[in-house]
Amino acid sequence: MTRQHLEPTLSQVQTLTLSAAMMLSLKVLELPTVDLAAYLHEVIDANPVVEVIDAPEPPWAKRSGARYDDEEDDLSQIPDERDTLLADDLKLQLACLGLPRRERDQVEFLIDNLDPDGYLRVPLVELAEHHRCSLHELEAALASLWSFEPAGVGARNLAECLWLQAQRRWGSEHRATRLLQRGMPPSGRWTLSWVAEALKISPAEAVAVLNDLKLLNPRPFTPQGGRAPYLVPDVLASRTKNGGLRVEVVRDHYPLLRYDPEYLRLRREMTDPAVRRFLAAAVRQAAWVERALSQRVRTLATVSQILVKAQEAYCFDGAPLVALTVKSVAAATGFHESTVRRAVWGKVLACPRGLISLAALFCEALPASESSIDAVRRVMEELIQQESPAEPLSDAQIACRLKDLGMPVSRRTVAKYRQEMNIPASWQRRRRT
Repeated sequence: MTRQHLEPTLSQVQTLTLSAAMMLSLKVLELPTVDLAAYLHEVIDANPVVEVIDAPEPPWAKRSGARYDDEEDDLSQIPDERDTLLADDLKLQLACLGLPRRERDQVEFLIDNLDPDGYLRVPLVELAEHHRCSLHELEAALASLWSFEPAGVGARNLAECLWLQAQRRWGSEHRATRLLQRGMPPSGRWTLSWVAEALKISPAEAVAVLNDLKLLNPRPFTPQGGRAPYLVPDVLASRTKNGGLRVEVVRDHYPLLRYDPEYLRLRREMTDPAVRRFLAAAVRQAAWVERALSQRVRTLATVSQILVKAQEAYCFDGAPLVALTVKSVAAATGFHESTVRRAVWGKVLACPRGLISLAALFCEALPASESSIDAVRRVMEELIQQESPAEPLSDAQIACRLKDLGMPVSRRTVAKYRQEMNIPASWQRRRRT
């Protein structure tokens, strides 16, 4: 029987330890702009040498809360906070569209006259008279406003709000879209019998249409009865006068650091070693924060430039996403994949397409094909829109047509994508002539 005993030994082990400065830099890179100031306040709170100053309000966020731009100074003209948040978001989207000046002014005028829930309840005729423009011009401006996010903003009544959402979600030929285009029922409610008679469908099919209506939001700016999340763009993509691509990090909301000159003077003049060490550590921490903010800007700018350049057609022209992975972006930038993920996590891109997540620009490619999943979904939508209402395409038929187009996918994959796009099965899409 062998004896077991303990004895001291020496060995060399190499480990990687993150310093406090590195951990701070990673956290600053990961946080979205809206959370960055709160985190820096928490970090700097116990630091007497420096303080965090919240960024001033950007020029585009300044607006008048008065309807018709009236200048009456009374309590009734104090803007509703939710109204201000919605208007700020819409005006940012407006700035990315590049509309002619007159049309841009008219869209902005409509935005200023929206109710806090996003509805436009003032008649267009009345607005046209006040703004001294034609009704036709305001109708064109309203059509531009309808393309903004959230879907349904600028609607003049409930049916129009739901119709805008249905049209964007399912297309103009969907039963729910065609039903909402008829306006509100005389009773003010979409009943089973009224829907079946209006669309000339069976009660069972009418139930499916009513279930689709339940997926729409009558108050798109206040989901679940609360405030809609306010998206602050981290990156802005636009075109130069020469048609080139410009991608820049938005720094309007970045917090600023201000050193207290009194503590800096004490650091130079104090002779107590403990006090000097404390003040030196405080200054060192402030320098870490400054370097972390600068590194965040450089990293986000580099990653965003690669992302937007690869998906330029998607951001500017509404084309499908091309295949793009985190691994390929990491290879192009020289960053680690985890750094790329931190850089895009929670970040928002403002471009002519609207406000979109940077992470949404990644798209996997199909196995044994260069086509992206987004491109396949676009083709599926086109095939279904062009199908015969009496003989809709089955999932197997769609898979065969995709294969002929160089997009080999299985029937189960087609069914999966169809369900993710909220497209009914072929037997549910069949309409009697």
